Amino acid sequence: MKRSRGILAGFLLCALLSAQAPSPPAAEVTSKEAPFTFKSGVNLVPVPVVVRDSRGQAVGNLDVEDFQLFDNGKLQMISKFSVEKLANDAGPVASPNQPDKPAVSSENPVIPDRFVAYLFDDLHMSASDLVYTRDAVRRQVDSARANERAAIYATSGRPLQEFTNDKEKLHSALAAIGIGRANATKYLQQNSCPPMTYYMGDQITNKNDAGALGIAIQDAVRCAQLKLPGQLDIATGMAKQAAREMFFNGDRETTASLDTLRNVVSRMGSIPGQRTIVLISSGFLVLEDHRDEQTALIERALHSNIVIGALDARGVYLPGMLGDASQHQMNLDTLGQKDSYAKREAMIQSDVMATVAEGTGGTFSHGTNNYDEGIARTAAEPEYLYVLSFSPSDLKLDGKYHNLKVTLKAAK
Repeated sequence: MKRSRGILAGFLLCALLSAQAPSPPAAEVTSKEAPFTFKSGVNLVPVPVVVRDSRGQAVGNLDVEDFQLFDNGKLQMISKFSVEKLANDAGPVASPNQPDKPAVSSENPVIPDRFVAYLFDDLHMSASDLVYTRDAVRRQVDSARANERAAIYATSGRPLQEFTNDKEKLHSALAAIGIGRANATKYLQQNSCPPMTYYMGDQITNKNDAGALGIAIQDAVRCAQLKLPGQLDIATGMAKQAAREMFFNGDRETTASLDTLRNVVSRMGSIPGQRTIVLISSGFLVLEDHRDEQTALIERALHSNIVIGALDARGVYLPGMLGDASQHQMNLDTLGQKDSYAKREAMIQSDVMATVAEGTGGTFSHGTNNYDEGIARTAAEPEYLYVLSFSPSDLKLDGKYHNLKVTLKAAK
């Protein structure tokens, strides 16, 4: 599965994918001599855009002439343009030798204007992935500035720590995260007969993949010690049943992860200030049935000006060496075939993280074992934000969403 990226002339453009044109305000003026109604309105749709270079760094030296904005495929005139510098400077750290500059007291409190929610996808993480990323987040919250607040969430539903600057509470929430459900799923995949994964279950149940079904039938013959050809129907039935069960189990976990991310976006929608969500996951599959949910999630984050960053907790990994069930119930006849499916599954597991990050102006960190740098990059707000505003032509106030596309004319 190829991942779509908005790349033009060396720049990675993370832009608003869809926006709903607001209803125009109307003013009515009535004349005594000649009764009539005068209506006027201005439709100005703001489109926030983040531009990144090939290294993932935000670019802030572009002008209005560098952009093109399309509404449902039609080129629009950008009537208003601004560049906002979002990143706050940490400021000089007070020296112990300078006691004349007092620390912040209750009489002069710092008003928080930066909120970062760390969402651990503990439904799809291994123990080692959790340990490394959890430690990196702990160091990140310890270094937070006085104007920042952090929250800890998990896709399993617990633990839960709302926004605070209390380091002990944040540490306790991080320590309470476990992978009990992920381990249960892994055990089920490895010990079912035949062994089955969510991806293989989808291929057999929904895609009618004869190759995947053939692999499962051979595994069923081996683990159930069946005799061929007389018991082929039994092996086929076992393979299809295992595929259905694992598909529905994986589908529930994907739904839970997307629902939790959507709920976090909703929680943060009413909070003033700069808001960032850091999704930390080892990757999970979002099949076609969930694409609309993923798109709606991105749109909701965009409408609330919430940036979603994502970190692939697997770090540097080799596809095909991810704990596939075939390694535990070895069937040498199907091992090579299953390895090709495992590689395909590994390649598409991070698609959802890349999509929500790139779709909301966030950073997707992957392929690195430097988790401290990865967390810092994904948690950081974009340094520059362009706001392109336009008045839609031939606007019909029908409540439908408009597909917006922003491109760069040329590289600088």
